Amino acid sequence: MTNYRQDWEVLLEQLARRTESATAMGGADKRSRQRERGRLNARERIASFCDEATFNEYGALAGGKHPGGREPLPGGDLVGGTARVSGRYIVIIAEDFTVKGGSIGHPNAAKRTQIKGSENLKISQFTSLSV
Repeated sequence: MTNYRQDWEVLLEQLARRTESATAMGGADKRSRQRERGRLNARERIASFCDEATFNEYGALAGGKHPGGREPLPGGDLVGGTARVSGRYIVIIAEDFTVKGGSIGHPNAAKRTQIKGSENLKISQFTSLSV
């Protein structure tokens, strides 16, 4: 009989590594440069805008192949999901300038489309945060 616990542990470890890589965004050096310029990263901007602990990220692991053949982009350059602001539900996105300068690639465009339609919200209720 197969030991399912061991099988799941391997998968959960892989998931943890991918999640850590995606939430690291462009890496410590790029985050430091943004900080030196007085800029918040995408997740910090969202956290400062939304009600505390209400942000639910969508597609954090939706990355893509690097156009130059280098290491794949772990989580794309778009952070988005649903949250609350002053108690009201919103859909929010923010480009992460530490990953490819916040350029729009295939994973970004697909994630943006899915997020926008995820809650069947009207376009007027769709919130984009680029501070």
